[in-house]
Amino acid sequence: MKKVKIGPTPIVIATVIFLGFLLWLFFNVLKPADSLTIAEAKEIVQDMYGGDITEVSETNEAYLFTIKTKSGLYDIYVQRKDGDILKVDQKNPEPAEAPNEQTLPEDKIKEIIHDQYGGEINRLEKKREGDRYFYYAVLNDGQSNQTIKVDAQTGSIVESSGKTSNGITEQDAAGIALQQVKGKVEDVDLKESDGLKYYLVEIESDQDQEATVQIHSITGEVLSITWDD
Repeated sequence: MKKVKIGPTPIVIATVIFLGFLLWLFFNVLKPADSLTIAEAKEIVQDMYGGDITEVSETNEAYLFTIKTKSGLYDIYVQRKDGDILKVDQKNPEPAEAPNEQTLPEDKIKEIIHDQYGGEINRLEKKREGDRYFYYAVLNDGQSNQTIKVDAQTGSIVESSGKTSNGITEQDAAGIALQQVKGKVEDVDLKESDGLKYYLVEIESDQDQEATVQIHSITGEVLSITWDD
């Protein structure tokens, strides 16, 4: 009896070809192309932005680098296929550095306020404004509360508020006058002329000159400054 050789049937051949096509499709089309290594992507980021890379992660499409620069932290997304920068996100900005200055202690500020205004300090708080620090004191002089702002570095009175309708006190007038003329208060007198009440504050300046500051007794406005010859 003659034996008949049985070879691959057309169906088997077609199946093999189809499977081969699927494998080619997966490896050449469907699978993400890692044409850019993580080292190459890192080099691109550092060349473009500088700074220090603190974290590295990856997805199917991109590398994610967290980079620290002088202006803050950033997340930079680099496309794996061709190295394009997909997105740059700034993370929480780093707080600005505190002012680099020596400030006066609270005891010294209290002494300055007491010498110029008297009264009792109910609250004292230091606050930062821009690149400087200031003390805010709430002072009770027996008649009202007022807020006094003091430069924390120099100890100078910047401003005061909260006067009553009865007008300012002698201590208030002295403090206002010292904002205009730096020195030592020699005398404070309450005067009246043509119905206008005002304080005359005599000051010996730091330059050994004598000045008289005229201050409105109600509003605290400086009306004039005269210098003795």
